[in-house]
Amino acid sequence: MTASASCGAGRSPDRPASQGAASLRAFVSQMAALPDSLPAASGSLGVVRFEDVSSYTIVQNAGSRDAFTLFATSIRYNLVSPDSSAVAEARNLGPARFASSADAYRWKMTGRLPLPDRRTTTGYQASRAGQFSFMPQGTTFTYGQAANMPVRPAAVIAVVRAHLRPYAGPHAPSELVLKQLGFLLATAPLSRKARKATWMTLAGLPGARLCGAGSDVLGRHGEGICASVAAEEIEVLVRPSTAQVLAVMQRLLRPTPLFPNMRAGTVVDSDNFAAVKS
Repeated sequence: MTASASCGAGRSPDRPASQGAASLRAFVSQMAALPDSLPAASGSLGVVRFEDVSSYTIVQNAGSRDAFTLFATSIRYNLVSPDSSAVAEARNLGPARFASSADAYRWKMTGRLPLPDRRTTTGYQASRAGQFSFMPQGTTFTYGQAANMPVRPAAVIAVVRAHLRPYAGPHAPSELVLKQLGFLLATAPLSRKARKATWMTLAGLPGARLCGAGSDVLGRHGEGICASVAAEEIEVLVRPSTAQVLAVMQRLLRPTPLFPNMRAGTVVDSDNFAAVKS
């Protein structure tokens, strides 16, 4: 499958009321019991291939009264080798668009400054052995570390927090941990037992909850697992029938100067995963 998208980040529709921890445990237990949505790591490790359709915001003149925001979407094709070297092909999916009419007006008032070049061009990036990370924040989490992930939930979360410590300190918030777990479940070559343990780690994550049905920028539907801090929420969107992580999304819970003109409920960043295989 080749993913495509025509829209950037946007406002999330109204969601059903959040459900409690007991419901989350039942849900992740079901996901852990399903056949793997990814081929599990084995004695014969192969190249992991996955597509990431990334939808994100671009803030211009940040911190000023003239700040304005754009939405943009790109796709990245990743090939990751067992030595954690990688090759990625990336291209933009159309021009950036103003987040609102107010953003377009501010752009005009600033003299129509040149906007980011979003022509559909293809770029390539190569990572040397040991450089590719299956977690987006913290220290590098290599292919080998993923393939040898512990098989107990307490050990899984300890590994994730250890990698986050240089980035977020010893007490990384649950929403940041949830994001890393979402990426691991979406893309990493975990063993079958480690994958089950990673699912069950979600059940014990403080503040994590089921947050109802939703969809990603590719129009795929799933159930959300969410964790929040003061101003934002991370959601891991899961297809219940296959235990596939469809997307990891960042949503605003209240307006913030970091994202000018964005309303509560706006998805400001999302990674939407497709064609994951090894």
